[in-house]
Amino acid sequence: MDRAKPPIGDSLATERVNLNARHFKFWGVVFARLFESIQKQGLNLDEIRALERVSAILEKAQRGQRLARGLSLDGQTEEQIRAQAEADGRSLIDTFIDVVKQEIPDEQARDRIARALLDRCPGELTETDVN
Repeated sequence: MDRAKPPIGDSLATERVNLNARHFKFWGVVFARLFESIQKQGLNLDEIRALERVSAILEKAQRGQRLARGLSLDGQTEEQIRAQAEADGRSLIDTFIDVVKQEIPDEQARDRIARALLDRCPGELTETDVN
């Protein structure tokens, strides 16, 4: 049976979940070692320093992986990043339309520009948005 590929959004979400699960497991190992060290030896400074170094390496690796996948380091979700990008694009288009309305007195020329914007801009712009 031939199975269709999942939509790209689904595969990105799955990849992000898998990455987060791997990171969670790595931190679980670090915490387990810390707990084990404290239980057996009390606060052994050498072991704790080694765990600090491992933790720093793990944190840098995670940041690198997130950057390589285009994910945010400040905790923003992909949805928040996309929404912000869409809002920024919308603001740019609104500014452009305002300038066209102010600088081009010919209404037919403004309409042609508006239609060209609608044809070229992805998203949910409608003619009422540019008029």
